[in-house]
Amino acid sequence: AELMLMQGHEIKVIEIASRLGGYRPLMYQEVYGYDLSQYLLQSVLGEDFNIPPRAPEKYVSVVEIFPRSQGIFKSLEGVEDLDKDVNVSHIHLKASSGSVIGLARDDFPPVLTFLISGSSYEEVYAKSIEYQKKLKVRLLPPDS
Repeated sequence: AELMLMQGHEIKVIEIASRLGGYRPLMYQEVYGYDLSQYLLQSVLGEDFNIPPRAPEKYVSVVEIFPRSQGIFKSLEGVEDLDKDVNVSHIHLKASSGSVIGLARDDFPPVLTFLISGSSYEEVYAKSIEYQKKLKVRLLPPDS
């Protein structure tokens, strides 16, 4: 299980039967400086290790950008703004020109992923919404 110790020592259940993978290692590294992969390896090898209690250094969110419909990828507008933002990192354009892209619910991978960091939940959330509105996935016309 993945648990979070809240202020006032309240324990919050995040996920049952959690697994290491996805963006979790990156997010824990960014927020707490923890190397989850190293801790897992040490645990499997039966080595002693200590995970020091730490306060979060910042708040983070991973953003995945998908097109509004399935089609052939042409371009992504607004991505240059990400490079200028000091609170954005780990930018990965996953689609290439001419590739078939689509919706997450149809099991397509994202066109773009990136990490936003900030000093508060509200700041990170607002920035996430801002970029979701700014970034425009352009598709080739259906007859191309």
